[in-house]
Amino acid sequence: MKVVAGHNGTYAIAGDDAFNGIYYDGASHYYIDGTVMMSKHVNVLMVDTETDRYYQVEEDGMTEIEPYMKRRS
Repeated sequence: MKVVAGHNGTYAIAGDDAFNGIYYDGASHYYIDGTVMMSKHVNVLMVDTETDRYYQVEEDGMTEIEPYMKRRS
């Protein structure tokens, strides 16, 4: 089972004041950043239900979401 949550600042979950994207813990939780008014960025999460893959959608395309530490290294 996957859990998708919002309303939180993902910077707090990630422990990174500069982060405001979609946070994935690598196990079962995806968090969509809730600081839209501050960050001026609306995160869009797309789920491919056939493959059970999750993507962050941007103007220039989409990127599969990986666990936070993997993405940041």
